[in-house]
Amino acid sequence: MDVEYNGPERRQFKRVRTSLNVMFSTEGPLEISIKNERGEFAATMVDICEGGFSILTGVKLDVPSLIWIKFTLLRPNGNKVSYEFFGLVECLGEVRDTISLSDTCYRAGIAFMQIEDECRKAIEHFIQCVESGGARDKNGENANCKHKCEKEINKKAS
Repeated sequence: MDVEYNGPERRQFKRVRTSLNVMFSTEGPLEISIKNERGEFAATMVDICEGGFSILTGVKLDVPSLIWIKFTLLRPNGNKVSYEFFGLVECLGEVRDTISLSDTCYRAGIAFMQIEDECRKAIEHFIQCVESGGARDKNGENANCKHKCEKEINKKAS
């Protein structure tokens, strides 16, 4: 389900459509393993921008409220068999609005509150790549979108 807004643009940043799995918690930072008894839930991200994102969830979230968020920025690599990895994002967000789409489905708008620079850069890069359309060069590489965050990821791994 999707609810389109047809009024004047109120956002500071341009959003891009996506479909990513998101884990969030209302109780505190997320563990590696998901424990529903701790108030940790799954949702689907439907759009993202540098300032926040929207999710579809079965949980009605209070406005305003803080949630801890974790998601992986992935994008199909042309053939939908492999994916481009942009980074793992973990941060604190504020629920700014919630729209009831049905008795069991809600769309929530979430603003990034506490987010590391590396995560913000990964999000910016992901958005640029989605907007560019991901044109490929002669080697099959994404011509408009080189991994600027790859150096940061490799630094952390070593």
